Amino acid sequence: MNFNYYGTRDVTDAVGSSVSFDEGMLSEVLREIYEEEVKPQNGDIPSELYEATRGIFEKATAQGMAQSRNKRIATEEDFLRRYTHSIDVFSAFRVHKYASLMADMLHDADGNLRTFEEWRNATASIQSHFNRNWLETEYNTAILRAEQAADWKMFEADKDVMPNLKWMPTSSATPREEHAVFWREELTLPVDDPFWDAHRPGDLWNCKCYLQQTDAPATAKGDIPKGKDVPKPADGLKTNPGKAAEMFDRSHSYYPDPKVCLWLRLAKQAKESGAEAKSSRVVDAVKCVQDCHLCKLVKCEVRKDNKRNSVMKKLEQSIKPLVDNKVKVKKALEDSAHTISVGFSKWANKHLVADAMQTKHSVVFKESDLKNLKELLAKSEYVKSAIPEEPHSHCITKFYYFKVELHGSVVYLNVGEVRDSDKRGKTTTHRYLYSVTDELFHKEKA
Repeated sequence: MNFNYYGTRDVTDAVGSSVSFDEGMLSEVLREIYEEEVKPQNGDIPSELYEATRGIFEKATAQGMAQSRNKRIATEEDFLRRYTHSIDVFSAFRVHKYASLMADMLHDADGNLRTFEEWRNATASIQSHFNRNWLETEYNTAILRAEQAADWKMFEADKDVMPNLKWMPTSSATPREEHAVFWREELTLPVDDPFWDAHRPGDLWNCKCYLQQTDAPATAKGDIPKGKDVPKPADGLKTNPGKAAEMFDRSHSYYPDPKVCLWLRLAKQAKESGAEAKSSRVVDAVKCVQDCHLCKLVKCEVRKDNKRNSVMKKLEQSIKPLVDNKVKVKKALEDSAHTISVGFSKWANKHLVADAMQTKHSVVFKESDLKNLKELLAKSEYVKSAIPEEPHSHCITKFYYFKVELHGSVVYLNVGEVRDSDKRGKTTTHRYLYSVTDELFHKEKA
């Protein structure tokens, strides 16, 4: 793994310390594995570590997409759904690999159970790699992959105006030589050129090269670098994230061998046949190997999800007419008061429906309240404005909070402000009702 991530560089020179797990949670995970409350050999994974891992990569993805030049990535709903699913799957296999390696060390060479302290000391290297060095590299690369994925969707949308892409040099202070063969030659090729399926910036871990849209002439076919001087993509980075809609691909060593894992084989077949969107066919086929614990890790509970998705679609359809509506709401400022227009959007409506169907953000707001959203907005009272603590996946740059009474309790209407820029650089500001919560989550604007 070290060579795949860092090549011949020293590991300590390649990582920092910007991301980490909670030490208390990690200690609890060790206890669960040692006391066999979690048995990786049976397909178990520590749930808290899984949630924390998924949360870290979701944060990285949100940051990367917010950094992208594509400010309309939030409208790519199917793409974002598939990309998020890839985070879930990668996180599950990562945690399972860690737990498996740790469990394999419970006994010494003679088969005797180690004491907890002996075991913890014997697995110190595994812990430091998974929970620090490798995590840092994966986190940083996840940011870069998310940005590249969002950029690619923009490249495809704009190729009638900017038909070619130019390989630009790394922004790193200490650039590696592997990709210099491309950027020194100012490699420029059409967006649809198959070269980008085999090579692209970001196909090495921590690579900070990037692509730039251009209408400059493409590099002649005979001048395209090839042969032994062209680096091969690293394991886990062999796919174009903007096409595959995945954070890291299944060539990563955390995943099992595709030759023995039915789920991976079926997923590959579906992808190659263009039937990936019909994922239920893949998962339905997997039910024939329910005894294989690896399939349980994927957590693609399609039958359950299909029922939930059916309800969600009906609710989304019921509030679809709101998209053409705007509500004037009073917004108090420090020295005056005025009104702002708050609208509705398809992607924000999805979030509102999700709020109504679960209790994560509000136990008060119910499905039956969706039909009264305009009325709730109209009689709401302004509370404050706030900025997201982290880059927002839907490119929301500011929140406005309004409170209103609902079923005898106070709830908060979260209005997100989004700024869109067209190809000419003109910026337009929109505000949408995004969420209904029982509490205020974001810090106050400084």
